[in-house]
Amino acid sequence: GTVREYLGACYDVCHQAVEFEDIPGSIRQITHAEIRINKIHISNAIELDQPGENAAGRELLAQYAEPRYLHQTIGSL
Repeated sequence: GTVREYLGACYDVCHQAVEFEDIPGSIRQITHAEIRINKIHISNAIELDQPGENAAGRELLAQYAEPRYLHQTIGSL
């Protein structure tokens, strides 16, 4: 068999969302390129309004910090 029979992509919806990607459009591009999507990972990112001015919010979010994984975030100071 070919490699394409055994390998595919894990499509992470949250990664697309924090980059402001068009999710249906990007899935079309992937399938058009004949890349098989083996798994769709559906998760979300926590949003904190005005993080530069919201010390209490930053403190609450700090409880989710852990060294094993990098988490999707987006912010504007």
